Amino acid sequence: MNNQYRFMPIYRQSQERIANGEFGRPFLIQCWQQMFHPPSTEQNWRAHLLPYTLYEFGTHPLDLICYFFGSLPESITAHTLHPYGNFDADVVAQVTLRFPGQRLATLLCNRVSHALERYFEMRVDCEKASLRLSFGGVARAAVDWSRVLGRPIARFSLGKGGEARVEVGGRSRVIARGIHPTVSARLSRQLV
Repeated sequence: MNNQYRFMPIYRQSQERIANGEFGRPFLIQCWQQMFHPPSTEQNWRAHLLPYTLYEFGTHPLDLICYFFGSLPESITAHTLHPYGNFDADVVAQVTLRFPGQRLATLLCNRVSHALERYFEMRVDCEKASLRLSFGGVARAAVDWSRVLGRPIARFSLGKGGEARVEVGGRSRVIARGIHPTVSARLSRQLV
């Protein structure tokens, strides 16, 4: 398997900080993907896959979950859906993983969602903070109410490759940014 996500800055730097104890012990990880991308939109070997969603993409979040928890799961429960008659492949997959030490992870991949695309989102809840890792580009602007601060807070994010944010005490800050693949390739050519 080509599980390269753990080497990307947003995941590697976040895991290093978790391993150093900065955020406390992680106990819950939630991962999700939402897009309209059934196998019929593919132009390669993926177009004919029946075990599609977990087979084609699932290895990446599953590897990251084990990477952040530093162990393998004790149990796994998975459900797949074929909500439309015109797709033979499993286009929706929900997975729950139980880990030693009262830790839990969930993964929900929806390849027939009509909502705004989220290529891959991940939340890691730790004892002292939560991390929000977004891969595939981020463009967000929001005003939220912070109960802890007792006032509204504005948030703005823009990044082609993605970002990792730490959230604690009603505040949020970027701790790592991803590099968009075309920017990364351009940088590699310049360094050679």
